[in-house]
Amino acid sequence: MGSLDVWKEWTYAGDAVEAAWLLVNQDRHHEIVIGSGVPHSIQQWVEECFRLAGLNWSKHVFEERGFRPEYPMLYSNPARLRSLGWQPQVSFTELARIMIGARADEYGAAFFSGRQGAPSC
Repeated sequence: MGSLDVWKEWTYAGDAVEAAWLLVNQDRHHEIVIGSGVPHSIQQWVEECFRLAGLNWSKHVFEERGFRPEYPMLYSNPARLRSLGWQPQVSFTELARIMIGARADEYGAAFFSGRQGAPSC
């Protein structure tokens, strides 16, 4: 994996669709970047996902030596979007829960058992 120290925002796709729907239904056009505006590091994401899976992330995730990220932090400023009444409904933790739950549903108990053949995250 690249750098765990990169910070980015994690926005649920359903929240982004709601924001887009709000925008297309405005009388005036707005140029807005859709996002939560709340940054979390890649490491925080990995930790949360592995916590939900009941696994120790540090035994499964290794950073690529010499990797140089394009940016140290990338996130939006949702002030204008929020002024139109939009707020993200799914939190960082809930997004991880949704995504880990979808993988578990797809692959069954092998996903959490650590057995050979379980998919990687």
